[in-house]
Amino acid sequence: MINDFIPVIFQSKDQKILYSIICAKTDKFSKIEDKLYEKFPELEENDNYEFYFTINDKRVKKRKTIADNNINYSDIITINKNEIN
Repeated sequence: MINDFIPVIFQSKDQKILYSIICAKTDKFSKIEDKLYEKFPELEENDNYEFYFTINDKRVKKRKTIADNNINYSDIITINKNEIN
């Protein structure tokens, strides 16, 4: 059904990335994350940093579905960068 698909918006803290992806509510977040990395390969983890995602100040669980993470139509998911020591 059409209502099973929603856009989610990714935004980096530095405002350099603002990108929307259409996904099914039953998609695991990790699948959507992979689509984001295809478009922005510079976001993939390396030895110096890793990225994590938050929505309304709650960390997104990558192995859970969009619905399980309470991600709704046009929600903005913040891309956060964590430096690794």
